[in-house]
Amino acid sequence: MHKFKQYRLFPNASVQYNITRGVNFSVNYNKKISLPSISLLNPNNSTYGNGNIQTTGNANLQPTIYDNISARISAFDYVFLGYNLNLVDNNLIQKISRSGDQVSSLNENISSARIHNFNIGFPIPLMIFTKSIKEIMGSMSRTNPDKVSFLYFFANYQLQRLPNINPNGLLFLNATAQIILPKGIKLNANYSFLPAKSGYFYLQIDEPMNNSLDISLSKKFMNNRLSVSLYVNDVFNTNKWAVRSIYQTPNVLMRGKNDTRAFGISVNYKIPTRNKLAKENPNMLGSDKKEDEGGLIK
Repeated sequence: MHKFKQYRLFPNASVQYNITRGVNFSVNYNKKISLPSISLLNPNNSTYGNGNIQTTGNANLQPTIYDNISARISAFDYVFLGYNLNLVDNNLIQKISRSGDQVSSLNENISSARIHNFNIGFPIPLMIFTKSIKEIMGSMSRTNPDKVSFLYFFANYQLQRLPNINPNGLLFLNATAQIILPKGIKLNANYSFLPAKSGYFYLQIDEPMNNSLDISLSKKFMNNRLSVSLYVNDVFNTNKWAVRSIYQTPNVLMRGKNDTRAFGISVNYKIPTRNKLAKENPNMLGSDKKEDEGGLIK
């Protein structure tokens, strides 16, 4: 194992320019460090193994350093168009190789990578059929998204540039629907998928992946303290994966399918608090982006 030179300064700087009320343009730069997990480091940790397949840890993995540069134009925090550039040192990726009849999976560091992300997201409020565009735009900043029926579309295109290979871009598509029904019942539906021929470092998706539809019905009681939900995950049981490793020739082709359809009921009760600052975030569209550990197959 070689010694890792520690970084002690991880700056974060942001600039935002408000174009008009509710519309802004922002630029951000930050440096991050990501440590490999214990399961990836431990060489004795065999997540799965038999006579033909072996997956082991790698004790020589080094921390990954990210230099992130992003630009984004946003309207009311719901409509946005963004670009992100990641300059990565010691990028952690999954390499799958074959020797005879044995397939091996190992995570390794590559010296550098340049990753481009283009993303767009926009809602279509269903009130568009009953109100004018001017009325909708005027009420956007005051609207609680938890009380509105809408469709929301999101797309992300990622392009990776590696030292020895330039894989196909990775396209992710997602559509979300929220319908407010009578009696305060809320219907949520979420559909997402990755199209075939998308690339992820040394892996290429052979068939549509992460193709699933999730539906839930929920209602709140007792002044919003009690929430009851009925849900169905992967309604049509279509979530599967089929990827091809392009790390070596001939390629290794892998497929997998689990029964991912699930039915359930969820009951949540919020205990009353005297803390006036404690409140529930009503925005179901918000999410935090996290750096991954380079593996498409977990």
